[in-house]
Amino acid sequence: MEEFERKLKQAGFRARRDHSWAKTKPIDPKRNAAKARRVAARLKKMGLVGVVCIGCGSSDVSTFQFDHIAGRKYDPTLWPLCEKCHEEKTYVLHLDPPQTENPNNVFAVIGRWLLNLIAYFDTAIRFLQEVKAQLRIFAEFLLDLARRGYGDELVFPT
Repeated sequence: MEEFERKLKQAGFRARRDHSWAKTKPIDPKRNAAKARRVAARLKKMGLVGVVCIGCGSSDVSTFQFDHIAGRKYDPTLWPLCEKCHEEKTYVLHLDPPQTENPNNVFAVIGRWLLNLIAYFDTAIRFLQEVKAQLRIFAEFLLDLARRGYGDELVFPT
């Protein structure tokens, strides 16, 4: 995990919460809706329903881009990520070993695929750590309510 964070810093990325989106242009709702329909149709064609970004948990399909799992030169297999997570992952992968001269070499394909898979895992782990922290806060809140006697009149359905 620290390796991924180090690569992000080396690549010039700050933590997501440190980003300032104040300079971004307003999003045209019609264009946003049209992109969402196109992406949703493509996801449905891929057999993916109810997809969320593994990096941040976003379900806004209008922000999704399709990432080449093993890199464009190595494999046409795609996976949806939101724009920000796709940008981070792509930039971090540029810091990995350079590509080989023969993109069709079986070892190059497998090696690039594994490096990308590791980047997906790192991205998902960061997201799951944030979710875990939020779940812990919610669980402790519920337990505190129970200690105060709230919910005693309720019965858990069986």
